[in-house]
Amino acid sequence: MAGYRSFCNKIWNAGRFFLLNMKNAKPYRDDEIGPLLDKKYLKLEDRWILGRLQEVTKSVEDNLGKYRFHEASNTLYHFFWDELCDWYIEFIKVSMTEENLEDRKKIFSMPLCVLDASLRLLHPFMPFITEELWQKLPHEGSTIALATFPEAREDWIDREALTAMGMLQDLISEIRRIRTENRIDPRHELPCQLRTNAEHRKLLEQHQQKLVSLARLQKIIIVDELRISGFQVRGLSSLGEFLLQLDEVIDIKKERNRLMRQIEKIKTEVNGLEHRLSNPTFIKKAPAEVVRVTKERFQKAQLKLTKLKEQLNGFSQS
Repeated sequence: MAGYRSFCNKIWNAGRFFLLNMKNAKPYRDDEIGPLLDKKYLKLEDRWILGRLQEVTKSVEDNLGKYRFHEASNTLYHFFWDELCDWYIEFIKVSMTEENLEDRKKIFSMPLCVLDASLRLLHPFMPFITEELWQKLPHEGSTIALATFPEAREDWIDREALTAMGMLQDLISEIRRIRTENRIDPRHELPCQLRTNAEHRKLLEQHQQKLVSLARLQKIIIVDELRISGFQVRGLSSLGEFLLQLDEVIDIKKERNRLMRQIEKIKTEVNGLEHRLSNPTFIKKAPAEVVRVTKERFQKAQLKLTKLKEQLNGFSQS
């Protein structure tokens, strides 16, 4: 109940965001979408979300036809939260700060299209909040319950946009993961070097501002060879290998001491579990489930110890 209450809040906040930026918008028509699919006009994130919406619509259609209501609702849940809110809206926010704000206003029928279709897909599962938001959108008809249920359009799927957006998401996610692992304050913006090939360089240059903003970077320098200096953390994404410069945001001595304490603690746990598993009496007499859980704990502890040692080694070489 608490989880889906949060989901309702997510839907409501997304609706409010779109409504604030769609003042005086008119109801969109399907025949308006085709012309907007011109790659020279629509932004990458618009082509991506439109394509994902078609794939999600097809999945929901298939699952409803097979009475797999849980799978249909789960698909919509993750699309709305993970893709529409966590990625699409965040990309839009960056775009709205750029100089071409007027161009974005001209094509705001795309976000309207996505939100309208998402609400209609969600309506059978969540009738009240979807009706309330839909009534506030530019629309035709008296109720969302009588609106046409969305149908997937294969010709609205831009495969190149899906691939390109996936690579940008992968890079941002990897940088965020490294920031989290190294406990970097979200307020600190980091310099980043990125080595990539000529094919990907254009994509990075076109979306550099979005990458800098969403990954909380100071800047991205695209290089032919990574330059090693000071304390850096290396990462790898589908767009290439990168280095994050951490000298100015981490107290190296303090972090080294923290890691050494963690390593000693994990070593004690690993040794204890290893001793238990090497005891024939324990293996023979303990319930199979207990032995299995102990082996899993041992493997996880070993993996954690390895990662901590790698982190400490990185500090030692800085």
